[in-house]
Amino acid sequence: MSEKFSDLLNLVSRAAESIGSVGDRRLLLISHYDADGLAAASILVSTLSRLGFALQLVVVEQLTPTTLRSLGRLIGGYPLTLLTDLGSGALKALERIGTRIIVLDHHLPEGETTSIIEVNPHRVGIDGSRDVSSSGLAYLLSRELLSEKALKLAPLAVVGALGDRQDVGRRFRLIGINRLIVDEAVKYNLLKEGVGLRIMGGARRPLVKALAYTTDPFIPGITGDEGAALAFLSNIGIRASKNGEPRTLGDLSREERKKLASELVKHM
Repeated sequence: MSEKFSDLLNLVSRAAESIGSVGDRRLLLISHYDADGLAAASILVSTLSRLGFALQLVVVEQLTPTTLRSLGRLIGGYPLTLLTDLGSGALKALERIGTRIIVLDHHLPEGETTSIIEVNPHRVGIDGSRDVSSSGLAYLLSRELLSEKALKLAPLAVVGALGDRQDVGRRFRLIGINRLIVDEAVKYNLLKEGVGLRIMGGARRPLVKALAYTTDPFIPGITGDEGAALAFLSNIGIRASKNGEPRTLGDLSREERKKLASELVKHM
């Protein structure tokens, strides 16, 4: 274990101790509304409910002054408030509210805090834009609180990291702490890894729409044009529908998937 990761786990332990010291088992959870924030919130709702906490979850777009004023009144009614995927950019404003607060955030922090427990990878020299997302931090906290009972939540941490576009390694693999979480999930048969097509919607979206909606990578002449996507499939001999129902990537045979991949490479 690296020294930086050990330092991050020390912050996680502080947060876990603070949660464990709450006597009346009530907690306010505030989270960001994007994929990472929602995945982090899901991990913590599952974890804290298992520990017997009564929770109120509030999802916000950002901590604007207006939002903070509104939240301040709500925060005052709870012995502890936990923020996920936001908060590191509003530490001073949160401090002024004056109650016990924990922040789990992977964004660059602004300012310092003495009264708030802040679990942020940047504080210990870990790149929060690449190595771990807020859902990954939530998973580390869950592991601290539940031990191996938290393992089933690992896939949610991976979802959050992918939602925040942290698949920056070779062949779009996750790296850093995210990689440790993936490896743990694979070890316990909670995830499977493989090389596949990077198209919007994965295996479940209708193939024509999946190709047309894919922007990373941008497919020249196809991205943004369902008609062109349909024509492309027709030209390479792959049916876009069967018995009147649109086909998805998951419906394709292994040979069709290989053909689609090779033809897309040629097209690009």
